[in-house]
Parts: sequence; structure tokens; C-alpha cells
Amino acid sequence: MLSAVFLICARLNLHAQELSFLGGTTTEMNVKDSSYTWQIDYRQDFYENFASSLAYINEGHVIGHHRDGDAWEA
Repeated sequence: MLSAVFLICARLNLHAQELSFLGGTTTEMNVKDSSYTWQIDYRQDFYENFASSLAYINEGHVIGHHRDGDAWEA
């Protein structure tokens, strides 16, 4: 999905206004398991008071917890 976003932006000749990458760890206390977490976020301003952003979020992979997803905002 992220590659599709980059291809669309390249096709429209848009340059990233804001691109961020976040990372960290998560810990499950009951089973003493830990995992990595990360997020990549792209934000583009289109007009004076209008912007859109797209993010992919990976919340880690501990036992019984596998939440990955995307977010879009305009």
C-alpha cells in the first residue's frame, strides 16, 4: 500500500511536505514477551488550509496480539 502512495505522489509530481518514521518496543507483562513497533507517516499539503496524511502502523507481534493497520486523514 505504501508503494502505491509513493507512485501516486510521483505521478502527480508532488514532493513530500512531511515524512516521518517512528519506532519503539512494546512489552506484554503477563507473558514477559516483547516486540518491536513502528509507524511510517506521509503528509501532503494541497491548499492553504487543506492537507491529507496516510500512515501505516505496526503495533508489534506478541502472543495473541497482531495489530497492523493503516490510517488516512484529510
